[in-house]
Amino acid sequence: MSDSLRHILFIMAHKVPAIEERLYQLVPWIYRCDRRYFEILLTGHHVGSTLARWMKRADAEIALSRTRLLIADDRVAGGFCAMAAREVVPRREADILDLIHHSDDPRSPELRARIKDLIPLFGPLKRRDLYISKLGLSPDIASQKHALAEALLHECVGYAMGQGADRLRIDVDETDQFVCDLLNDFDFKPIGRRRAQVSEITYLNLARPL
Repeated sequence: MSDSLRHILFIMAHKVPAIEERLYQLVPWIYRCDRRYFEILLTGHHVGSTLARWMKRADAEIALSRTRLLIADDRVAGGFCAMAAREVVPRREADILDLIHHSDDPRSPELRARIKDLIPLFGPLKRRDLYISKLGLSPDIASQKHALAEALLHECVGYAMGQGADRLRIDVDETDQFVCDLLNDFDFKPIGRRRAQVSEITYLNLARPL
């Protein structure tokens, strides 16, 4: 690691003291990871408060206990959310149920249509996969962006190996060129390409053997 990056560390979010009072530092990079997906899914909902509520829930896809933070120079610079393959569907379903519960009209056909359109974006998982749900840097990161992103990917690989996974899996918006190029540099290979027809969003389903 270069001298310019020696002041970084990784820590699970739920182990950071008083983290629930600092969720505003996490929301921007988590939202940015899947911006177009969240724009559609959370139509009519306050994005910041919804994502913060989800992070506080133990069964959420972006639960604090599944979020590993990148701390650089004593500030949250980004991170990733990771979980075993068996957790992904139950956590995603729990988020959808929470969204429906907090909707003005839980029976809204528009909400259900948006959900039905977006779900096919996500590719298949194998039993021993570690799934990276979110991966990104804070939007205000300007200097050392590539170096921090590479450190983040190295941590993903090491974390997955520590969890005994055979493969890393991630689904990423194909318009996010920065992340797509980064994942390509780390030997992630496409295993599929899926599209939300109504929303006109396409995700690349990528995998990397460990």
